[in-house]
Amino acid sequence: MQVLCRECQGRMIPGRLTTGVERLGAPALSFLVSTGVPTSFNPIQAVLQGVREEPGYREEVSPICGRVCADCGRVEFFLDPEDLARITRLVGSAETG
Repeated sequence: MQVLCRECQGRMIPGRLTTGVERLGAPALSFLVSTGVPTSFNPIQAVLQGVREEPGYREEVSPICGRVCADCGRVEFFLDPEDLARITRLVGSAETG
């Protein structure tokens, strides 16, 4: 499916955001979502967190996708729909848990 520019209706070219250093084929620059409560370094506070059943701390990393308009040069950044769905589930489960 061809994506058109929001500004000039030109053709958008897909790409990704990177710093030039890649690891395992994934872009080095990513979007990081954190949920839950980090465990305290204080052992007493950490035990109390467990007693209160505070949600565990988790982080999810998703590569940033992008595209550029071939006509006007407009750049858009976004998450892949599968990554967005995964992050939404993670945040939703942390809010209900």
